[in-house]
Amino acid sequence: MSAAIRRHIQLFCEVVVPQQTITAILWVLVGLMSVPFSFRNEMILLCLVVAIARFSGMCWNHLIDGWLDQHNIRTKDRAFPSGRINRNELLLYALVTYISFLLLSFFFSMVGQIVALIVAVSLVVYSYLKRVSCFCHFFLGFFHGMLPLVGACFQIGYGSIASYCFCAAAWLSVTGTDILYALQDERFDRACFLYSLPSRYGKEISLYVAFFLHFFAWLFLCIACWLLISPIGYIPLIGGCGIFWRKWQKIFRGKRFSFSFFLSSMAYVAVISLLVERVWIALL
Repeated sequence: MSAAIRRHIQLFCEVVVPQQTITAILWVLVGLMSVPFSFRNEMILLCLVVAIARFSGMCWNHLIDGWLDQHNIRTKDRAFPSGRINRNELLLYALVTYISFLLLSFFFSMVGQIVALIVAVSLVVYSYLKRVSCFCHFFLGFFHGMLPLVGACFQIGYGSIASYCFCAAAWLSVTGTDILYALQDERFDRACFLYSLPSRYGKEISLYVAFFLHFFAWLFLCIACWLLISPIGYIPLIGGCGIFWRKWQKIFRGKRFSFSFFLSSMAYVAVISLLVERVWIALL
């Protein structure tokens, strides 16, 4: 592999943040497993389409917010603001992933194509939304919250009660985590007249909003798992709840915390709980 190709792969991974994409795919898998499950090759295509959509969204976000990132101390060292990747390269990444997402979506049903078109518009709209409304966090969370329903509908054509509960868990979890993430830029957002929740209502209110969003996210996750699994599957769920509570205690004490943990942990717990249940049934 040439040095130029390696450079482009490294820069692309830095821009799209693969860990966040993995979290999105996990929520799709949760939806797939929330209904009677049977493996189909098209599931791989579904996960690929979700990943490409996530890649495209990140590229557009960096491209649109580039001038803001250049003046933000926290983000000025990113690939695009620092000049390690130029505008034309980033635009190429965004267009290639965007077009690939639209083309691959045509392999799905008419409903899937309509959903893909809505998502395609939303990928670009989100980056502008925080300039006009503090509900941008809920907008981002909503489209992540649709992922379990997408998985369930792909499998059987409609959603189950459990899949809707997983949708609520994903929506509230991502929304709360995005509010926590915005706390880092509270002063910068206020100076630039950006409508994040922390810049409009302050740190204390934002923390409590994020906490209650996470609390209800775990509540919906527990309800969904209660509908689907036997007590053996509760072990990862109880462990996840305990760790999550400890993390929030540290936040209220003013200690540093990991955003990647809050973004990914609930999806991992859901997948592990469902897998434990299926392995237990297979062993019986």
